[in-house]
Amino acid sequence: MRYERKQHIDVPPDVVWSVTTDIPSWPSWTQSCSAAERLDSGPLRVGSEARMRLAGAPTTTWRVTSMDEGRSWAWEANARGVRTVASHEVTPAAGGGTDVRLAVEYSGFMATLFRWMLDRVSDRNLAWEAEGLARESERRAVERP
Repeated sequence: MRYERKQHIDVPPDVVWSVTTDIPSWPSWTQSCSAAERLDSGPLRVGSEARMRLAGAPTTTWRVTSMDEGRSWAWEANARGVRTVASHEVTPAAGGGTDVRLAVEYSGFMATLFRWMLDRVSDRNLAWEAEGLARESERRAVERP
């Protein structure tokens, strides 16, 4: 099962990228995340891990599995029989600003069994993340020197 949300943000891609990869700040800008803790230090990279408490989900450890610096990154988590892969793509928009694509994909027996719940939770959390990412990116763009 795959869910996706697109968002246009009227700020440069590097600002959006800095927000989406600043994992500890997520609880301050998206309702979808109430707690986020990096388990390593330095820039987000393949192998980085974070413990997250997402709305409608148990506290889970996420591990970055792919990174195209400044453009896209993905991570995965396994909890209660559900494998979850979430991706974040930041692309310069033709008319200026940034186009963002957020996606989450579930697999495993329990994902199939609880599809009705994942449908609701995923749509809501992706909307919260996209809207919050836009607000926070716009706020940070204004504060830039």
